[in-house]
Amino acid sequence: MSDLSLEIKNLKELLSDLMVKAGGLKELQRKETEGGQKNKKLQQKLDNLTLKAEDLKTLKSMFHRSGFVNYVSTIFLRNLSGSESTFFQTSQRFPEPGSDK
Repeated sequence: MSDLSLEIKNLKELLSDLMVKAGGLKELQRKETEGGQKNKKLQQKLDNLTLKAEDLKTLKSMFHRSGFVNYVSTIFLRNLSGSESTFFQTSQRFPEPGSDK
């Protein structure tokens, strides 16, 4: 009977060791899952940044090649000069306080 009890004891120790290893494997699996999720998030960020870089490159080429800045500047100055002349015309209608006009 001692052989049988020794065998049971060995099997219990083996079962205990296997349960510890299974717990370690579950922990490893959890870490791998978290790592995969982090990688997925990082890949999304990389994709977004790549798209943004492409958009900025397109804008840069628009500004340099087609004279877009000159065009916008010209329109802005036209609008500004138009508002200034309207302002001067309007301000000349009303006399300044304390003047004799």
